[in-house]
Amino acid sequence: KLLADWMAKMELEECMLLEAAVALNVDSSELRYAITSSKKFEVDQEDKVKKTLVLQLLECMESDIETVKDVLDKHVVHGVDLNDLKAAVEASDGELHFKEANGVHLLERVDIHAEMGVQRALEKEKKLHEKGAKQVKARRSW
Repeated sequence: KLLADWMAKMELEECMLLEAAVALNVDSSELRYAITSSKKFEVDQEDKVKKTLVLQLLECMESDIETVKDVLDKHVVHGVDLNDLKAAVEASDGELHFKEANGVHLLERVDIHAEMGVQRALEKEKKLHEKGAKQVKARRSW
């Protein structure tokens, strides 16, 4: 997140790992590990840091859901075809999803943390409902 913010502020699409580490005041090997495990950046053999297609897509989307055509037409992702887009969605760890509405193919940005919170709340509600049903059943058997 810090690296993405810094690169946006500096208007960079790529930078050198050491330059980013100095700017962010972190050890370059720790930064390399953090950014490669985030799957939002790639570091090549010459230590050049580049945004992955997943991050480029997230940055170019103006709303949480857009047509696939609009996303492919954006200037940031020129040269990207549908297969590249499918691979990026797969690599996004659930942050991007394909949807379809009225025959229109859509790309949706998902807030993973909010989605997990909703899922936990639903599971908790289900357990409470099951517990209540067991208690009612136990009372009836008296």
